[in-house]
Amino acid sequence: QQAKEYTPNSERPPSVANGALLRSNGQPPSLPPVQDKLAAKDTTARPKGTRTLRKSSFPSSKLRLGGDGPVGVASKPPNILVHSDSSSTMEYVIHTLNSLLEPHTYTIYPITTTQTIANSWQQSTALIIVAGTLDADVRKVLVDYFLHGGTVFSMCSDLLDNILPDSKTAEIRERELVSFSYRKWKQIKMLHHVFCYQLSPARKQFSLETEESGTLLPVSYVDATDMAGKLHSLTVEILAQEETWNTPSILEAHNRKTGGRAIFSQIHLELDPSLFQTSIDTADNALQNSNQLRYEILSDLLGGRIGLKLREAHACKESDIVYKNAYFLGKHEAKIEALNTLKDCMARPNVIQTKDLTLQFCGKSDNAPGPATESHLPVMIVHCPEDFSTLEYFENLTTNKIGRIGIYAPIISSSMLIVSNLTLTHGFMVIARHQTKGKGRNSNQWLSPPGCAMFSLQLHIPMSSFLGQRLPIVQHLVAVAVVSAILSIPGYEHLNLGLKWPNDIYAYGTTKLGGSIFNTSVDSSSAVVNLGVGINLSNSKPTLCLNDVIAHYNAKHSTALPLLSYEKTFALIFNKLEELYERVQRQGVEELQQEYYRHWLHQDAEISMVDVGGESLQGTVVGIDDYGFLLVKKQPSGETVSVHPDGNSFDMMQGLIIPKYS
Repeated sequence: QQAKEYTPNSERPPSVANGALLRSNGQPPSLPPVQDKLAAKDTTARPKGTRTLRKSSFPSSKLRLGGDGPVGVASKPPNILVHSDSSSTMEYVIHTLNSLLEPHTYTIYPITTTQTIANSWQQSTALIIVAGTLDADVRKVLVDYFLHGGTVFSMCSDLLDNILPDSKTAEIRERELVSFSYRKWKQIKMLHHVFCYQLSPARKQFSLETEESGTLLPVSYVDATDMAGKLHSLTVEILAQEETWNTPSILEAHNRKTGGRAIFSQIHLELDPSLFQTSIDTADNALQNSNQLRYEILSDLLGGRIGLKLREAHACKESDIVYKNAYFLGKHEAKIEALNTLKDCMARPNVIQTKDLTLQFCGKSDNAPGPATESHLPVMIVHCPEDFSTLEYFENLTTNKIGRIGIYAPIISSSMLIVSNLTLTHGFMVIARHQTKGKGRNSNQWLSPPGCAMFSLQLHIPMSSFLGQRLPIVQHLVAVAVVSAILSIPGYEHLNLGLKWPNDIYAYGTTKLGGSIFNTSVDSSSAVVNLGVGINLSNSKPTLCLNDVIAHYNAKHSTALPLLSYEKTFALIFNKLEELYERVQRQGVEELQQEYYRHWLHQDAEISMVDVGGESLQGTVVGIDDYGFLLVKKQPSGETVSVHPDGNSFDMMQGLIIPKYS
């Protein structure tokens, strides 16, 4: 049968009978029929800016959850979101942010109109940047977010209309080159928005919308209304002025009561002005040099006004990345066998070309390979890496298949590029010391700071097996294996580690240490499951790492547990993963569910569910079903239903839905 791809996190798991893949909208046999499509959100009270998860009520001698971790640690890396009516503008803004902000500190996402209106992003976001013409509902959501304490940076967008609706505007030519001053930067020539807000106009100089003129002092006060109709008083300050007519070019609005802050730039800070050199009649050599000044002004606004952490002057930039050769790990016979199975994929001997990456396997007698690049990865068959101890790794590895053969890459764009584009062998792993373009769930950015333990793995699962019949639950198996591998070490049993549904690894019930992604291809007899896992092992940024948890435990309990090494950590995880995989395949999914319950953070958590008509229903989390989806007991009826994530990229515990199967 033709292979069909699906994502285990998708709304409907595939139904399988007699080894054959049925239609994708078939109802899984274990899910009860439901009539209403409901949205759910966690209603547990929490302090502003933090996320707390319910402790597990399952008895466990190994796990003690609670808020006993270090003070002041962020639960997750803060998000910076970018929204525009132009995809190219979003890409350019994201590139600029990556150049200016401290590496491995923020996750930077593009966000669509639908996602913005849905509101799932607000709780974990440090800043949202918008540019261009915005949807009317998006403007309302952003103003409400700002008025209640959020931070917004508007770059030549019409969001300013919602904050200063009584201001007059004067038309200027599109891409007009204007001179303006901001703090120490004087008489800088940059591109101005097609409209400038005329707050103290002179009629002989401007074509105004009305005969009246408004007045805005350097610091003024205006009122704005949130979506509930509540009035908020704002302080508005002019930060920069256009020098021909002395009209505001950069404004800041501040809600002193909630801490909300919004910066509005009518200068095109989101674009490199030199890109328009040929299209501007009055352009001169100063325009070519203004891009550096644009970076300096943006740095001052982002760092000084908004309070983000900026990149150090000597920090390595993306253009400074030097790719290196990778190494083929495993017994020589297994390497030769693996290469033989891949011969049909080779463009020429020992060279495999995929969509985004070319692998060149190099033996002793081969000519020197071309240099490693983002799209070309030489893999040394015989040599050993200098920064990875194969001796320590294989001494601790006790598996038969998983992790026995694979690739170690000191630096690679993404380890998933290898496993996702090739049919390898069961248990083939790719360990990446550093990833330049790591991806999380739904293609979210995955931060890859030094010290993060990252690997990709390919599993071949018979469709007739327990797991083959319930593929979505494989992600839970991997998450359980990671936590259990650590807590199974003698002396480490009481480290405060747990699981946030479906597959995130948390410390102290509040701080994310790691997560995973999956993609799967299925035919009539087997499923090829490609998984990627990242764990903060030795990197204290951007939040907390596993070795920090160990060090904190030692300090609190006067113990001397050794910190975990890079190589041993991988071996322990693979050992536990294979042991758990084989146990579940022999004894059933109940084995995995019970192991999962010992570590998860949601038992008896209260959630509210809202149907499409707006009716609110209450429920209590009671477990997971055979596919790994949450089981919720509706109140007061007591009916138990499965809920699925709604696909939002920010928090799978928000926006849960009860699916309606046809």
